[in-house]
Amino acid sequence: ALVTLAGNPVLSAPDGAALDEALSGLEFMVSVDPYLNETTRHAHVVLPPPRPSRSAHFDFAFNGFAVHNQVRYTRPVVERAEGE
Repeated sequence: ALVTLAGNPVLSAPDGAALDEALSGLEFMVSVDPYLNETTRHAHVVLPPPRPSRSAHFDFAFNGFAVHNQVRYTRPVVERAEGE
C-alpha cells in the first residue's frame, strides 16, 4: 500500500519509468491531491485536499532560508462546513 500527499514521484524521482511500473502492481494506493497526474492515476482512491481558505496552516517551506527563527500561523478565512 502507498499514500501520496500532493506529489508526483513518477515524474520527479529518478527512474520514474520503473516507479510507474511498480505502482501499477500495488494492492492499494491513496492520493491526496487536487490533480490527476502520472502518479495519482494509479491510486484506488484520490481525495481532494481542503481549500486553502478553509484550513489553518503554518508556513514552513522557507524557514530554512530565514535569518531569524520565526513562525507564522494563518487562521482559516472561512470556517469549514459540517462534514467537510
